[in-house]
Amino acid sequence: MIPPLNKPFGNKRQQDVAVLSKMIFGRLPERVAFPGGPSRSAFVVDMGDAAFIFAKRKSVGDARLEADVLQSLGETGYVPKLRAVRKRWVVQECLLGHRLPVLLDQMDAMEERKETVTKALNSLLHIQEAAMADGLQHRVPEIGIAKDWVWNRTGAAKRMSNQIGIQEPALDRQWLTKCMDVERTEFIKWDARPGNALVDGERAYWFDWEDCGRGIALNDLAFVLCDEWMNLDAAAQTSLEQHFLPLFNRTKSPDEGYEYLRVFGVTHTVIRLRMALKYRIKDGRWWDRQKCLAGDKVGVTESETSRLISRGKRLANDVPQLRPYIAWFDEIAAYFDIPTC
Repeated sequence: MIPPLNKPFGNKRQQDVAVLSKMIFGRLPERVAFPGGPSRSAFVVDMGDAAFIFAKRKSVGDARLEADVLQSLGETGYVPKLRAVRKRWVVQECLLGHRLPVLLDQMDAMEERKETVTKALNSLLHIQEAAMADGLQHRVPEIGIAKDWVWNRTGAAKRMSNQIGIQEPALDRQWLTKCMDVERTEFIKWDARPGNALVDGERAYWFDWEDCGRGIALNDLAFVLCDEWMNLDAAAQTSLEQHFLPLFNRTKSPDEGYEYLRVFGVTHTVIRLRMALKYRIKDGRWWDRQKCLAGDKVGVTESETSRLISRGKRLANDVPQLRPYIAWFDEIAAYFDIPTC
């Protein structure tokens, strides 16, 4: 339910919504809500006959990019349909459904969770394929080409170690950088966090496309499976990987794809872990888990960081160059008193 909108529009965000509504629809909205909290850049706006998402992007270029993507992929049924774009604002249909992490958290049966994640990954595959058929990969920016971009991603564990005063893992960062510095030829969402997916019955949708670009499809698979809110046990995770790895791997041999998914996946896991623990250090406590879930926040919680550490250790064990991470993960768990399995 969208709560009532107080009139007159008492704050800057509601004023923005009012101006845009009159510009695009010729009238004021009946109601507005900020489901992710008032600090988030996206709002739900009820125009009476339909509800829309008004999303403010970092730049005019980001807004135009997202508008192009939504216009190209809107007929797939897996992304919101575009209504309008005005400067930094993208107005799109409001899809029904539950955010994937919230839905997974409500499920007790692991098989049901696995089936739900399967829907989300299948829809992501359909989106990638439709985008490539439309040539979107030629109209989006290449991801990760800035100087030292890949190298810096491999340094997340070092930065975390320096922050809390423990020994950094003895990684061959040159090798890791070379492994992840791949030819970028495929359209990808990039920010394919589970929190950017909605599930409604048998269909899953993906939204927030301002960060999409040209890369390697395996990155999207890693974003989904290695997120802290991906609430799967090791057996379910392995089963999904075995099924989807060949489908997302279009440019590498099977062995190379397997290795890349682990290298990128562990690197992404460490980045998510460092993000969560940075807030843990800053606030001196864990955040409220239900508020994190409801507001699509970083998992600054004991259970989610535990999951990242356990998964990271499993993945790291499969590639010799990643094994120095294992002892480091254990040291992080001990430092923050995080239980792991």
